[in-house]
Amino acid sequence: MLQPLTLRRLGLLLVSILLAALTSACLSKTESDTVEWAAYARHKEIDKLELLELLRERQFAELDTRLEGYQNEFETGNGQDVLVRYALSTFKSTDPQVGALLDEWVDSVPSSYVAALARTVRYMNLGWLSRGQEFVRLTPDQSLRDMERYFALAETEADRALELNSKLSVAYGLLIEMAKSGRTRFRARHYLRQALQAAPNSIQVRIEYLFSLVPWWGGSLEEIRAFIEESKADLPPEIGLGPLEGFEFYVQGQILAREGRPREAIRYYDRALEYGEFVGFLTARGNARKRGQLADRALPDFDRALEIIPNWPGGLSARAGVLSSMGEHDRAEADWTLALKLDPLNTKILHARALWLKRQRRYVEALAVLRQAEVYGALNFRIHFDRGYINLYFIRDTKAAREDFLKAIELAPHVPDARFYYAEALFDRQIWLHPSCDALKAYETYWTVCQRNEKCSERYVHIAKYLMDEHRGTMAQC
Repeated sequence: MLQPLTLRRLGLLLVSILLAALTSACLSKTESDTVEWAAYARHKEIDKLELLELLRERQFAELDTRLEGYQNEFETGNGQDVLVRYALSTFKSTDPQVGALLDEWVDSVPSSYVAALARTVRYMNLGWLSRGQEFVRLTPDQSLRDMERYFALAETEADRALELNSKLSVAYGLLIEMAKSGRTRFRARHYLRQALQAAPNSIQVRIEYLFSLVPWWGGSLEEIRAFIEESKADLPPEIGLGPLEGFEFYVQGQILAREGRPREAIRYYDRALEYGEFVGFLTARGNARKRGQLADRALPDFDRALEIIPNWPGGLSARAGVLSSMGEHDRAEADWTLALKLDPLNTKILHARALWLKRQRRYVEALAVLRQAEVYGALNFRIHFDRGYINLYFIRDTKAAREDFLKAIELAPHVPDARFYYAEALFDRQIWLHPSCDALKAYETYWTVCQRNEKCSERYVHIAKYLMDEHRGTMAQC
């Protein structure tokens, strides 16, 4: 009996070795041998910090010359409009000084389509920041109105830029991106047709249109497949869609990631990356690896993404999160510092940095950063929730904590934990025997909500029920 068992184990070992070799080969193909997309070839030429410095020095003529040069190359068939969009992304900055300088540029050089596009990009970014990242049904109406206001300003600027140069495919791409928000989604196809009449070889417009077709913006995988086939037929072979042929696999990965299944999503991102290195695919896989407790494997994805498109604030912040989870705190702080130099009031970046400061026990600094995040995130319940938590448990400022949690409850009544922490902020443990009616009522409200909400913490529900039972006499007198 021993010999067959040994042979069986040997066979299993050989199979394991073979599978490992095949897996290694597949990973090698995906992560090492993918070809850099030609559309990204010149992104390293653009120094966003230098462009911002030129703006601060009011070197408007130099800015026009540089960015018009990229557009002229695209129009003559010697460049890609993806490069134009990347250069313009410099001006997404939330720095109020940048906004004032863009206004000055537009006013002093009314014939500059570059200035109009730069202001378009900034207004659009402020619109997305104002909206926040929640599902639309969970987004405050005021946030949606603020988004609409900024998008209206952005559309005006984009239209003006197109009046100055009708071949600005990037302007149409920006209009498509805003159209996908749901308010004017049907207009995305209209903008696509106009763009491809003016610039039939545009890659940037096709990227934006593909993103407008994802299921969470009302599209479908079938529409994505059809558009990819349509684009492959329309684009000259020397341009081609490149890695965007893998977009369908990327979307399938995103669907799984949004369902909380990051490790399953990684397989689809791997498939997408077999078509080439699109930064969106790299960062999606990096985020999935981080959420799947694979931070050491996530880091190379963000490193590569930032090698392809340097000085990208969102990418820097994402990599900082990975570095901090690996204990590389100095490198994480350097990335967040650079990200905020480029985009100082970006709510998402500030929030991520504040949570890191909290983990570092730098609570006062964390609160200061969360106050900054309120500039464009005043209606983001997470900002108030996390500030309340720090005030309650680390600063011990229960009055401030109560205000924060009340605001969080107002903005997100569907989040039960905010109600529990509000009750905690009302409950003074120094007078355990005589809790206030307000505290007991808050615990009761939380407990009642949790009878119909499966997302409640069992531990918190137990605490609330215990305190209600312990002080039932007091509650009867409230």
